[in-house]
Amino acid sequence: MECIKLILKNLFNTQIRLGVKGYLIWNLLVLGIVILAGTISYLITGQKDIILPSMQFIAIIFTIPNIVLTIGRLHDLGLSGWWILLLTLPLIGSIFGLFVLFFPSKKENNKYENLPKIC
Repeated sequence: MECIKLILKNLFNTQIRLGVKGYLIWNLLVLGIVILAGTISYLITGQKDIILPSMQFIAIIFTIPNIVLTIGRLHDLGLSGWWILLLTLPLIGSIFGLFVLFFPSKKENNKYENLPKIC
């Protein structure tokens, strides 16, 4: 719970480092909220056509925080935030996304080691 509080406190702060645990927790939290939005919209309206637009709307709301926290994760890996642009490339972006999600933190010779690490 403390990890989620720290993430929410630094939701728009690019001057952080975010570890694997925090990044995974954040992505699972967003995924859960998006699925919940689709489920609630279906239960309220009873129409399947409304599920996807409501899920897309919630996903768009989380776009900026996702970008900011991914930059924090890249800092934890010792990479510049500009590396996030690789995620926009079709095949390379998927592979790089898995690297960002699961690769362990860089502890030595990290030029971002002076930034505060959360989770």
